[in-house]
Amino acid sequence: AELISLPRSFDAQNGQLDLELSPSLAAAMMRALDVLETYPFQSTEQILSSFLPNLETYRTLQDYGIDDPSLKARLDRTLNEGLQRLKARQNTDGGWPWWQEPESDPYITTYVLFGLFRSRQAGITINQDVLQRAIDFLKTAAPQLTGSEGPPQPYQWDRLAFQQYVLSEA
Repeated sequence: AELISLPRSFDAQNGQLDLELSPSLAAAMMRALDVLETYPFQSTEQILSSFLPNLETYRTLQDYGIDDPSLKARLDRTLNEGLQRLKARQNTDGGWPWWQEPESDPYITTYVLFGLFRSRQAGITINQDVLQRAIDFLKTAAPQLTGSEGPPQPYQWDRLAFQQYVLSEA
């Protein structure tokens, strides 16, 4: 039995419920990978947010010794495409922008560097120059903890902690 709780303000006559069952988590993940592959990625964040689930599926195949040649070929292709897109977006200062603007952003650079290190841990070859330039950018990027809005916001501390974590992994 599964309980579905709706807010009192919700009018159950004006909605619908779609329920999808999968025989396993792996089966559900395959459908999600299909959606990610056909999503029109434009921002750096979207590229990486598609790349990471493919990477973790790849790592799962490795960790559990699962032999699925068609899935492995698909993951090899999507991971290679994702890495090429990310590499093409790296700015000359070593960082990555949110979109295609020239200004690099410390947070999105941290997120990309995290993905690249996860890739490296999975045995995927990552160009050391790409990694080092990103590390150098983050080491020189001023923490974005001040602004016109007054004292630092909690999300700014979270971003700084994430940046420090990724740099410590580097």
